[in-house]
Amino acid sequence: MKLSQSQLLMLRVSGRDEATGQGRSVRLMSARNWHTAYSLERKGLGRIEDNRLTGKNAASYFFANEAGAAIIYPEEGRETEERKLAA
Repeated sequence: MKLSQSQLLMLRVSGRDEATGQGRSVRLMSARNWHTAYSLERKGLGRIEDNRLTGKNAASYFFANEAGAAIIYPEEGRETEERKLAA
């Protein structure tokens, strides 16, 4: 799977926190962020929590899922898509 620099950055930022082991989110504040998050969601690498639909004027966030985090934090001995593309 080929990912842009923006997509890789969003996955890296929304990956798991090494200190707590929990996931982090990316706040979607611009059209560019929305486009990047939507493209990652379509690829099955994360989800968007869209709070605009609640009418509370709350922010929306992107969260990487296990598949998205695996690209940035690969398991031992497992090649990532980045390594395959570089070869």
